[in-house]
Parts: sequence; C-alpha cells; structure tokens
Amino acid sequence: MVKRKGKVLMGLGLACLLAALCIAAFYIWQDQKAGAAAQDALMQLNDGSATVEDSAEGDDGVIYIDGNAYIGHIVVPAAGVELPVMADWSMEKLDIAPCRYSGNYTTDDLVIAGHSYSQHFSPLYGVQEGDEVYFVTVRDNAILYKVVSVEQLEPAQVDDMIESDYDLTLFTCTNDGMARWTVRCMRDYS
Repeated sequence: MVKRKGKVLMGLGLACLLAALCIAAFYIWQDQKAGAAAQDALMQLNDGSATVEDSAEGDDGVIYIDGNAYIGHIVVPAAGVELPVMADWSMEKLDIAPCRYSGNYTTDDLVIAGHSYSQHFSPLYGVQEGDEVYFVTVRDNAILYKVVSVEQLEPAQVDDMIESDYDLTLFTCTNDGMARWTVRCMRDYS
C-alpha cells in the first residue's frame, strides 16, 4: 500500500514538472516569436519601403505592415529597447509589438503598453529617472522625453494610467503579472 501511494505521488510530481516545463517552453516560444515579429516590423518601418498614410488620429501618419497600423517606434537607449508601436491595441497585437493604449504624442498624453517579454518591455524594469526616451514617428520626427518617475500601479488603476499629467507613459506587467510597471516621461524641449 505504501509503495503504491509513493508511486502515485511520484507520478503526480512528474506530471506537475512536465506541465511546468511545457508552460515555460510555451512562454519562451511566445517571447521569441514576439521579438522576431517586432524586429521585422521595425525593419520595415525603418527601410523606407512602406508608404506613410494620413491618420485620422492626429498622428504624423501611419504605416501598414501585415495589415497592422504603426505610428512609429519607441527607443529607450538605457534599456536597449527599440520597438515599433502599433496605432491601437488588442491582446493579439501586443503579441507582435507594443501598442498605443491611449492618447497621442501631439496632445502630450501618449500611453504605450507592451508585454513583459524579454524582447519587448521587460528591459524597462532597469530604467531610471533621467534616462532618455525617444518616440520616433513614421515620418522620422523624433520626440525626446526624459524619465521623471517609475512606479507600480495596480491593474484596476486604469484612470491613473491614462489620466495623468505625464507626456508619455510606458507600461508592462510586473514579473508576477499582478501589477503594472509604469515609466512616466516628460518632453525635453532643451
């Protein structure tokens, strides 16, 4: 009886271990896939081959790549981040690249969401006050921002995320997915 119980527990343990390995492999696969998709879109944004179309949102225009509209790209030199930014967001689009969550750079209330993938926004965990952030439009107009605050918000604090006095907000989930790592920036006019 004791041997049988031990075998059952050993089997359950192995099943749990296998499930954990499958989940980790899936996450790594998603991370790599998202990184490749973002880099492909960034290359197409930067190579000048795509046509810039006017935007009804007051942007500097949009470029369509694989049916998705992009408004530019975000560059955070201190974190080694350079990623395209989609014009609007959905969970499916976030699997490709960071997305505009709300606002616009022209009205100084742009909020950009990104997954915490290693090749997307997880490098933002190392960003500090004073670091430079650039938003580059599809017409190559670069807007310089400086990080003025880094904070953690709860998922229910949507109003705090989008209704702020900050010119640019970048956010991603924390490692445990229970909160939002938030980088607040102001334009640097110097």
